[in-house]
Amino acid sequence: MDVNKFHRFQLMVTALLSTASLFCAAPLMAVDSVSGSGWKYGASIYMWGPSMNIDTPPGQEIEIPFYQILNDLRMTFMGDFSMTNDKWSFMTDVVYMKLRQDNVNDPSRPIGELLDFDSSIQMKSWIVSPTVGYALINSDKARVEVFGGLRYLWIDLGVQINSRGNPIFDEASSEGFWDGIVGLRANVSLNQQWFMPLSIDVGWGDSDGTWQGIAGVGYRFKKFNTALTYRYLSWDFDDVPAMSSLVVKGPLLNFNFTF
Repeated sequence: MDVNKFHRFQLMVTALLSTASLFCAAPLMAVDSVSGSGWKYGASIYMWGPSMNIDTPPGQEIEIPFYQILNDLRMTFMGDFSMTNDKWSFMTDVVYMKLRQDNVNDPSRPIGELLDFDSSIQMKSWIVSPTVGYALINSDKARVEVFGGLRYLWIDLGVQINSRGNPIFDEASSEGFWDGIVGLRANVSLNQQWFMPLSIDVGWGDSDGTWQGIAGVGYRFKKFNTALTYRYLSWDFDDVPAMSSLVVKGPLLNFNFTF
């Protein structure tokens, strides 16, 4: 049994579990789109229930449902802060995620083998996504803007494998990915309360390519806005041993407070 090779792959899969929850969302233009000279501020929190698809270099496809991601979650923070002044906007999205998976079973272990293996895999990750936008349309009915910025992913991973209480494998590593992104986002008012947030972007950098699409419907209250959207997020990789592509998709519930 190649314990080192198997658990390196398991380590990367656990990192991908973080990615599904970790990639929260860029702000969805929930601030009211009314022209003016003063600064408007917004802060958002998110809840996302995604599933994940991973393609490996040998051609295998792995699907990880949301309940498995939720089972390994230990701590998370997902939020953003936005500033809007007439046609200009500045937004920063910050996410922290901590996962832990214990007692990973080795599918390559033959039935009846006497040795007992247990393992502990821990992961910490950050995503920071600063963007700058400029509104092409800015009216009471709609705000449509182009934006550009960065998407940064940092993952710190550690795995420990024991056999009958004796450590046989212990490794930790970290890796970061920088991608520049450009895109288009909009907030279209359906009436005084209901609106439709839309966003799409593409990017390149340390990954071979990434793109994202968000669409849904929102409702304005007096002090805050909420939106239910569907988010699709994809990456392609060239030099990551355990995966050639990653897709994270699922419904997202957003709460935005303006002040």
